[in-house]
Amino acid sequence: MKATVMEDKMENRNIMKELYQYVDDKNINGLESLLAENVHFRLGNFESVRGLKNVLEANTSFFKSIESMKHQIDNIWQEKKVLQIEQLIMTQTFC
Repeated sequence: MKATVMEDKMENRNIMKELYQYVDDKNINGLESLLAENVHFRLGNFESVRGLKNVLEANTSFFKSIESMKHQIDNIWQEKKVLQIEQLIMTQTFC
């Protein structure tokens, strides 16, 4: 049975929530399980990073620089293959 557009959108939203939970947990293995080899990642104002190995290394480095973080997802919109996420991100750094 072919999935409906609505089911696809819900699945994508669930994947995004799972992804950000892995980020909040600083779970590199979880991230690796969801990301593609050709992933393109950009964090804030930093330069873009391409490729799974490079993205995992960048996240590992970032995770070591903070004590904790929490993503509060307020909205997820999808138009065709583009997802937009409105969120509040709280981080706690080491003192």
